This record gives sequence, structure tokens and C-alpha cells, in this order.
Amino acid sequence: MKNTSKILALLLVVLTVISSLAVISVNAAEPTTYTFTPAEDVTPGTKDKELITKGTKFHDFFEIVGKVTKRLNGKNKVYAVELEKTNQGSIQFVIPEGSTATVTVGFSSTGGSNTSLGSLVDSTGSAVAEKEGKTSVTGTASVDFVYENLTAGTYKVTTPSTERNTRVHKVTVVITSTETETPDPTPDTPEEGTTPSYSLVGYINGADYGCENDSGNPGEYLFVDRQLKVTFKQDSYVFIKKSDNTKWYFFETYTETTSGVLSEGKSEKMKVPGNVEITFTLVENEDGTLTLSYTVPDANPDQPDAWSVVGSFNSWKEKEGIKLVEIDVENVYKTTEAIAFEENAEFKIVKNAQWNSGEYGNGTENYKVTHPGKYYVVTNVVTKEITLECAEHEIVGATCTSKGACANCGKEGTTLPHDLEDVAAKEATCKDAGHTAYKQCKNCDHKEGYEVIPVVDHDYVNGKCKWCETIQPDHEHKGGTATCTEKAICSICGEAYGVTAPHTPVTDAAVSATCTQDGKTEGSHCSVCNTVLVAQETVPALKHNYVNGVCDREGCGEKDPDYVVTWGVIGIVNGKTDWDNDYASLRNVEGHIWRTEEAINFLVGDEIKVRQNGKWDVSYPEGFAGNYKITEAGKYYVEFNDETHEITLVPVEDDGTEKPTDPEQPGDSDKPSDSDKPGDTDKPSDSDKPATEKPTGIKGIVAKIVNFFNNFIAGLVESLKNIFKF
Repeated sequence: MKNTSKILALLLVVLTVISSLAVISVNAAEPTTYTFTPAEDVTPGTKDKELITKGTKFHDFFEIVGKVTKRLNGKNKVYAVELEKTNQGSIQFVIPEGSTATVTVGFSSTGGSNTSLGSLVDSTGSAVAEKEGKTSVTGTASVDFVYENLTAGTYKVTTPSTERNTRVHKVTVVITSTETETPDPTPDTPEEGTTPSYSLVGYINGADYGCENDSGNPGEYLFVDRQLKVTFKQDSYVFIKKSDNTKWYFFETYTETTSGVLSEGKSEKMKVPGNVEITFTLVENEDGTLTLSYTVPDANPDQPDAWSVVGSFNSWKEKEGIKLVEIDVENVYKTTEAIAFEENAEFKIVKNAQWNSGEYGNGTENYKVTHPGKYYVVTNVVTKEITLECAEHEIVGATCTSKGACANCGKEGTTLPHDLEDVAAKEATCKDAGHTAYKQCKNCDHKEGYEVIPVVDHDYVNGKCKWCETIQPDHEHKGGTATCTEKAICSICGEAYGVTAPHTPVTDAAVSATCTQDGKTEGSHCSVCNTVLVAQETVPALKHNYVNGVCDREGCGEKDPDYVVTWGVIGIVNGKTDWDNDYASLRNVEGHIWRTEEAINFLVGDEIKVRQNGKWDVSYPEGFAGNYKITEAGKYYVEFNDETHEITLVPVEDDGTEKPTDPEQPGDSDKPSDSDKPGDTDKPSDSDKPATEKPTGIKGIVAKIVNFFNNFIAGLVESLKNIFKF
């Protein structure tokens, strides 16, 4: 029996847990996502930067506020919207009560190197902190700004930039409900004999009202028998709640009509007029929705309608519109004062200072002003035709011959006075008539004081008429300079006269022959006519004289193309002596640098030279005892600079890779410097040695033989020293 009780108690606990989980599952609210993508949602315009109508809504969630324009690409496709700087244009949305949201906005600037500011502000105008602290964006690529943990309220995507606008490519709002309701086992119906109580709430008289989660505060605007009469101080935006705050009813879409259906889970309001008594009627529908409608008293039939102009010039404040008064033409009204319109300004005609009471513009759109200026607005309230009448004409195109017209209304202007300037008198000549000094209009052919002076006879000066250059008959030839080929030319008539001049000789310098180019002997020619006076003779080219692969003629230095330079290592290597045969050859690796193809094992005491083409004629270090000595045993590449003649050992690891560079070489680095060598202090440096010519011919052959035996003896001595260890 006890076990049975325990089992029943355990089953009760399990059922309770399952029931709780079911409640949690039922009440887990799925996030609601709203996305505004200009490229998909905005209707393409006819031109770039076309203004989007204020109040335009997208997805019944996002609303255009202020100046927001379409940005089109080359194919007239919308790719973004552009917010006017200094918070003058924004995209507005509302996060409902009992919810939190995460907002992602794709901002960009207006140019490749431009920087703009992007911001999300709440209903107080305070900026919401971006997740990573971003406030600005550079370039035209969209950059996501993320704003998290937003609570209920009204928010605007905007830009506080003062220098340039900001573009928006996408706005995503993910809303999550923070309220969980336990399913009510009983239907939501009033108890028998009771009637649910409702209140009118919303953005009333410029402030939120009746939204407190306080069941003891039903709100000021309580329905009695589903009726409510009220007069608001200004246009307001309303919805319905149960007075105990258990139910909230909104419109599915924003409405300015006099009737609409409300239901739970929506977020929009109804706009109602201010400064007029409104009678609201509330009807409960069978499907759980409510219908709210209102009426306003009919106007006094004895009181004529009052018309006014409301628009962007006065921030669309209908109570402060510019009045229209009827003029002599029936049904035609004109503003009592001129209005200063900016470019792209918009306005409507409003009756009795109330929206939804017959306001009109140009069809369903606002009337748009295409040219800035100061105008009287004239309208026929029956045909709803609107025209602008200039208060200050802007006459264009007027000149001294044309009256022009007003750029705004086309009214004809008046001609301008002539703009006269002085024209100097012109002397009459044998060819052309002259005229007196006179005044000429800059803009037309009008002249004042103009008289013609007839043509006159030739006036000869130095044998020519000073006006037409007619030659004076029987004149004396003069001027011009004779050359060795031409007579002088008369400066008056252009004919040749006199005799030619002698040649002017110039020496043509001799040119020495080189290895590749012929030379010339000295000659001469005339500097005026280039006639050859003494012809130059050709001296044949000398051809190259190669010595050790290089032409030794002064100023040549041309290398013998058939002469191949090789370098090899010779001497005592790894304890073995061979001064006759190269131990290893070097290959050119870069510029003047040569290196052995493989690393060589050296012992302490090894000595080497680097010689050219397997001969002792050219070997380094130079001299009988100038061998390069190894002071540290190891495996090295031998490097040789054929310009500086410097030998360098490059140490390598056992695997053949180079060791890190050691500033001290394991060879001659341990030797005393040239200045410390005994005996070297008295030797003259290379720069002090007297310049000598390399011996050629028999002397050159003898010198090579001597050099060979010197190096051979040096190698022999070193070999004996290694053999006998002394």
C-alpha cells in the first residue's frame, strides 16, 4: 500500500513537470522579423535622388519621416535610400510593449573616400549604442551596425552628419516578446451580468497616455456604453485597451479613415483630428476584434469653409497654414500673403484647418514647387486646380532688343537700355574707308555719332605705300645681304640685285680611327652653302687588340666574345696539396659573385688561391706568399668577387644548408690586418704604386713564366711544410 502511494505521488510529480513544459512550450514566443530592403521594396523612380513621400510605409512597420530620397544605379534600379543630413530624414518603426528587439542597419557613405555618420535614436532623440561602438562608415560598401536589447518604444534610423548625407541599404528588426501568458482554462468572456470596460489610449495631445501597466489606472478616456466624446488639443493617434490592461487592440495598418478594425497582436494606430469634438463608437465583433469609428459635427452651413495652405514651409502644421481668400472669380481663392518656397518644396490645400476634410494637392500627391521663389498660391476649390503667382518676378532673357519673361510665371518684362562703349576713330586709307569716333552697344548693332571717311591716295614711304605696300615706280634697289650662292634681295620690291659673296671656309676636324670605326683626315667646307672646299679622307678602323680577353687599346676595353672566363680553387685542401690542378670550379651566381658548386671540407692550415682559366697568369690573393689561409676547420662554400678580388668562406651545416652569417670569417679574419703585417708597413699601397703597362709580346710571355714558377715554388714549399710538419 505504501509503495502504491509512492508510485502515485511520483506520477503526480511527472505529470506536473510535463504540464509545466507544455505551458512553457505553448508560451514560447517565436521572434518576429521585419526587413526593409530598398532594392526590393522601393518603387524605382524616373530619376536619381527622387524624394520618397513623407509618411510612406513599408511592410506596415517602417515609415518614412522627413527627407529621404531614392538612389538609382545606371539601370534605374533602386540600390539604397539616402537620409538627409542633420537628422532631417529618417526611417521610423515602433517596438510594441512587452517586447525587446535587435536591429541591424546597413549604412554606407556617399562616395568612395567619403565618411558619414549612422545612428539609431529613441523617442527622446538619444542615440542607441551600437554593439561594437561604430558611429561612422567610409565608402559606398554597406556596413552592418547592430543594436541589441532594445525595449518598447519608437525608434528612428537617422544620421547626425552635418557635412553629408548617409545611405541605408537594409534595416532588419527582430522582435521577441518578453511576456509569457499561462493558458486560461476558461474562455475570455465577461461574467454574466458584467460588460468589459475599454479605454481609448495612444499618442494623445503630443504625449503617450494610458499605457501604464497598472490595472488600477483605466485611463482618462473611458468608454461608457461603448461611446466616448472628447476634444483633443491637436491631432492624435489612438488605439484601444481593456481598462484592466489585460488586452491591447491595434489596427493592422496605419489609418487616417474614420473607421477601422482593431485586434490583438497588431501595432498600428488611427489618426484623429484635434480642436474639434469627436464622438467615438466601439463595437465588439463576434471574432474577438473591435471596430472603432468616429464622427465630427457638421460645419455650420452659414459659416463658409476656410481654406489654407500647409506644407514643408511650415512643417505641415495645419493650424498655422497660410489663409486663402476668395477673389473676384467664383470658387477661386488666393493666399493673403506670398510664401517663400525652397526648391522641391511641397504643400497641400486644407479645408477648415483639418486633415481628412477635403485637403488636396496635385491629385493624390502633394503639390511640388519646381523652382524656388516667393509666390501667391491660387486655387479653384471645386476643380482643385493650383497655380503659383509670382510675388517677385524673376525676369530672364531681357536685353536691349528683347523684353524677356519671368522664369516662374512667364509674364513679359521690358527691354533693357543700350550698354554703350566708346569706339575709337579709324583712319581712311587707299584701300578702306575710315570713320569718326562713336559709341556702340555691346549687345546689338546700335551706334551713336558714327560717320564714314572716304578712301585716300597711296602714301609712299621708302618706296612702298604704307597701307597697301604697292611698290613706288622707279625706286632704287637697297637692303638684303648677298651670299656665296645668292645675290642680295631688294627690301622694297623683292628682286635680286648685285653680285654673290665669296665662300666662308670652316675647318672639319680630323677624327681618330678606333677599333670599330673608321677615322677621317682634316678638311674644310663653306659654312654658308656647305660646299666642300677640302675633302676629308677615310682612315680605316684599327680592329681590337685582345689581351686576356679584353681589348687593351686606350678607351676601348671591349671584351673578346670568344674568351671564356672560368675561376677555380687550387692549393692545400683537406690537408692535400695540389698547386697544378684546380680542386673545384666556381660558377657565377650573381653580378660579380662566383661560388663553388659544392661545399668543401677544410682543415686548419689549409691554404688556397682562386685563379682564372686554370692559369697562374691571374690568381688571387696575388703574390708569392699571398695564399688565403684557413684558420677554422669546417665545411664551406668558397665565394669570390671578380671585381674586388675578395675571397669569402660561407659556412654550411652538415645537411648542406648555410649557417647564419658570422661577421668574422674563419679564414683571414684571424690574420693581422694589412697595416699590422710585418714588412707590409713599408710597402706602398696600390694607389701609391707607379702605373705600369702590362708587358706584351716576349716580355709578357716571360712575365707569365716567372709568375708560374713563383706560384709553383710557393705551392711546393707549402706541401713540404705539411709533409714534414715544420
